[in-house]
Amino acid sequence: MKQILVLLFAGLLPLAAAAQHTPVETMLLTGHGFYMPDPGSEPFVGKQLPDFRLETFDGHTVSSASLRGKVVVLDFWATWCGWCKRLTADLDREVGRRNDPRTVILGVNCRETDSEAAAAYWRTSGWSFDAVWQGDELGRQLKACHPTLVVADARGVIRWHSNGWSATKAREAALLVDYLHGDLTLTPQEVRRALDAGDGVKALFVVDLLIGEDPQAEASLCRMRIEALRQLRHPETERYVEQVRKRYPAAFRESGPTN
Repeated sequence: MKQILVLLFAGLLPLAAAAQHTPVETMLLTGHGFYMPDPGSEPFVGKQLPDFRLETFDGHTVSSASLRGKVVVLDFWATWCGWCKRLTADLDREVGRRNDPRTVILGVNCRETDSEAAAAYWRTSGWSFDAVWQGDELGRQLKACHPTLVVADARGVIRWHSNGWSATKAREAALLVDYLHGDLTLTPQEVRRALDAGDGVKALFVVDLLIGEDPQAEASLCRMRIEALRQLRHPETERYVEQVRKRYPAAFRESGPTN
């Protein structure tokens, strides 16, 4: 699979000496929304999803082996976790209600003392996907907190591990699912369309997959990345702007200011 450079605010601009990852790993270290580094993600991405065999609240068995061939989204939650409820609702809206047979979303209940209360909570929630219980061991292996999202590709390889809630978290997961299914258009024109539609999350996702693939287009892609960051009001935007100005001064003089 072709290689591209990771763009993280910890790593700044995509220089030749930067660490390289596959395209689906471009967003791997981006855990808390708006593509901020999540130190807990790095040990898991690129590794196989742990083997598991758990039961749904209705008594059906779900195993890791049975999910092969599907893109899998694991949503770790507990009834006492308010942020979990928000993330599950977001995930249901962004991914669950698509009812795409190529994708399996699974709520994983863990650190729960009352399984009956957990079952009642889930059944009355109205979520469109199933949940399993007694997921403590799986949560321990994946160092899941509350909430945590884990996305694995159709081969069972973890492509994203993200702790906590943010307003963009489920949208980012949905974009990754689209990417893993080959449903996401990766062109500068698609970035521009997303920006014009006010979809900074999609614009940032796509542009981060494109930067590093075409050196001739890198300056213009960095400018679009700045637009996306400004749409999202990212706190590190101006620091990134200064880095881009230093790297591409001629391009910025020719094209005018970025703001």
